[in-house]
Amino acid sequence: MSHTKYPRLLVSVVAVSLLFGCRNENGAGDVIMVPQHEKIPHVDEDHLVVDKTNPEDRTRALIDVGALPNAETLPEAVRDLHAYLLYPEAFEVDTLALPVSDRVRVSAVEDGRLLVLDVDLNELIEYGTGTHETTVTAGAGEGPGELAFAKDLTTRGASVFVARSDGKVTVYDCGAGPCAYAKTIALTMEAAALAVVGPDSLAIAGAMMPPGGSATPVLDGLRDVKAIYVVDENGRIGHAFGDTYDTGGHWMLLGPLVLTESLAYLSGLNRYVLSFERFPLLYVYDRGGNLSRTFRIKDFVLGKQKYRPGTGNLEIVLEDHSILRHEAVPHTNFVIAEVTTRKNGRVEGYAFTWDVTRDYYGIDLSSDQSCFLGSATATDGSPPHLMPIIDGLLIHQSGSLLWAERKNDE
Repeated sequence: MSHTKYPRLLVSVVAVSLLFGCRNENGAGDVIMVPQHEKIPHVDEDHLVVDKTNPEDRTRALIDVGALPNAETLPEAVRDLHAYLLYPEAFEVDTLALPVSDRVRVSAVEDGRLLVLDVDLNELIEYGTGTHETTVTAGAGEGPGELAFAKDLTTRGASVFVARSDGKVTVYDCGAGPCAYAKTIALTMEAAALAVVGPDSLAIAGAMMPPGGSATPVLDGLRDVKAIYVVDENGRIGHAFGDTYDTGGHWMLLGPLVLTESLAYLSGLNRYVLSFERFPLLYVYDRGGNLSRTFRIKDFVLGKQKYRPGTGNLEIVLEDHSILRHEAVPHTNFVIAEVTTRKNGRVEGYAFTWDVTRDYYGIDLSSDQSCFLGSATATDGSPPHLMPIIDGLLIHQSGSLLWAERKNDE
């Protein structure tokens, strides 16, 4: 367990902006606590449970890679992540020579180069795992090839796709030398995440936005929001499916309860895997958009926050809560689920502090088996984010990126 501290001034500014930055003159109205349990999609249905114990022995936690279900068939990237959590001294670690912000997304092109998207800085950076060299492919801006409102990225062969919440996907070609801007795909929805579905289509997790916007808290166009939109490379929607949190049309709830999605597409199984940060569920849809199964993270704390429907005012979360993200392990039927839990929020000195833990789970969609991979901790600051890549691990911690590979046995 570690402690995460936020300056008191920053906490105050965020709280004020969320409380007063988006209001009208209709009066405060009633206060409700969100998310409301019954409005979480499929929350009361039967789920496959993901927890921290061995399915064959519910009395003990998993601590050894050999005890993992189907240990002999686990992808190497999953075994690396598990091994690093247990024995970090068994890895060579190289620090990438670039500062990054708190939110990054990572993918890889076929020749071993990594593409790092810094969401907060709107930068796309190449990293060569063999050369250990970094190159800035795109910076923040509104010009061709520049990035704004970046949210997520994915790759297909030598093509890199960056989803943006301003209704665009920016595409880069990494086939010959350094990556270069190729084109921009215009969308009709706000994108939160994306995945490659086939040679000429993408899956976008997001929400269709009504034209023109509105100053009122309730918008009729937000009452039937789909979770996933399959589009061609011209942005045309071919299929939309999946359920989201029932916001009742309240646009202020869209950001924290809908537009926080993680999305993966497992081509070997023709399955979409979707999750929302604030909910303990992973939703698995088949190629036709039918919900085939759900997984529930057992050790997940569902945090609540105050919402005033009459004005659209939403307070920040100041009680215990968990955040769920997941990503696919490249070229496998596995996903890694990362659960960050913050507890015991308090003011210490001039900072607001949480006790923070970060747990990792592996889920094999071909067998519906899951396993606990371990917890990341730190003596100072937030626990590291571990991102499995085919040839090693990318570690994101305290504003730095680290590349970790197993040491050669001699």
